[in-house]
Amino acid sequence: MNQQTTLLPDPQAPNKRDPRDYYPTPKEAAVPLVQEFLKPHDYVWEPACGRGNLVEVMRDHGCKVVGSDLHDYSDQEPATGLHFGLDGLDFDPFELSNNNAVVTNPPYSLAREFIEAFVPGPWVTAFLLRNSIFGSIERHAMWQRYPPAAIRFLVPRPSFTGGGTDNSEYAWVVWSRDRPMRCARPIGWYHWR
Repeated sequence: MNQQTTLLPDPQAPNKRDPRDYYPTPKEAAVPLVQEFLKPHDYVWEPACGRGNLVEVMRDHGCKVVGSDLHDYSDQEPATGLHFGLDGLDFDPFELSNNNAVVTNPPYSLAREFIEAFVPGPWVTAFLLRNSIFGSIERHAMWQRYPPAAIRFLVPRPSFTGGGTDNSEYAWVVWSRDRPMRCARPIGWYHWR
């Protein structure tokens, strides 16, 4: 008897994606970005901070960091001094004006909205993004309006769940409108492990 294998997804299998799109950045993957693009005493906003992995890395390097998130992770041992339950993507311009930088790993489903909200400002902006974001025809106009100043590909691929990678490539994408960049080259790689 010949057995047949199906390649279709099992409709009874649970959805493996986090409904909040929460995939925390490994702290080690942020260290080279902070060392290259931020200075001690920079004021930084992390607007999708989750439990505060990026906040802790930036604070460890001398930055003054405010972390906030739409969802409340306070019951799951976050870093101290984080603000939860902010109302959607209506970012407060006053909060932005007090910062030298915005650094985050935005929810992938909202990456475009984050770029359009933060990149026009006069600060350094650095987002951890899937590389596939560059190839979309519907995002072409956005990349024309907001071309990055630097891209740093992560090698090896990060694991956001602690259980292996998701077979996607990632990069830190950096913009800087009014602050001179201290990078020697626009495209590079972080061998972060």
